[in-house]
Amino acid sequence: MSNTANDLEAIRGLLGRYADHIDAVDLDSLATLFTEDATAWLLGTELTGRDEIVAYVGKALDRCEATSHLIGSHVVDAQWDRATQTAVVQAFHRFRDTGGTWLLHGRYVQSLVLTGDGWRIARHELHGIGSEPDGGGPARTYSGHPRRRTPQTA
Repeated sequence: MSNTANDLEAIRGLLGRYADHIDAVDLDSLATLFTEDATAWLLGTELTGRDEIVAYVGKALDRCEATSHLIGSHVVDAQWDRATQTAVVQAFHRFRDTGGTWLLHGRYVQSLVLTGDGWRIARHELHGIGSEPDGGGPARTYSGHPRRRTPQTA
């Protein structure tokens, strides 16, 4: 069995639905994108299980009056019933309490599995690259691109 164009479109569509469900604060629909035993690493916080992931995201969204996630530069590597996907993200947040804004520049890395219900997220990572204003979001050290090579010094 080889992966089809439909598989690749379904895989890329997972991130679009992920962003849409977050921006709509539709946590029930967000949960359907994950396997029950999914794991996540979100800006330095490790989470285990779909319920813990969705609860964590929901708590973060409670602070926001509005969000908008722009995703691009998808790279998909699919092999049979497993796939990896990476993409860049710019995530705008307007905070409920202050009206202040925060723009996160980051990268998503996902491990996916093909289930009887279609492609699902088994592992989801959000690596921060930077933000505007710097430090306006979670007090985390941004990890940068997960495969970035540091220039060698002589």
